[in-house]
Amino acid sequence: DSIELAIQKEEMDKTQQSLVNALIECGVKKTAAQILKDINREKWFNPQEAIEYGLADSGVTAELLKGWLTK
Repeated sequence: DSIELAIQKEEMDKTQQSLVNALIECGVKKTAAQILKDINREKWFNPQEAIEYGLADSGVTAELLKGWLTK
């Protein structure tokens, strides 16, 4: 019913805001509005884009992967 939908929307909004806040605290280099826009649609990043956005510090290289696999 409409009351339940309103409750679900409110909970989703809270969850999204928590995610936005966490991403900003972790160093994402975007505004809250831009992050919210990006999480409301499917968005894929290559390693360099993830670094530039602030989601990653570095990408996985062949050398790094080889080191992980040989331990």
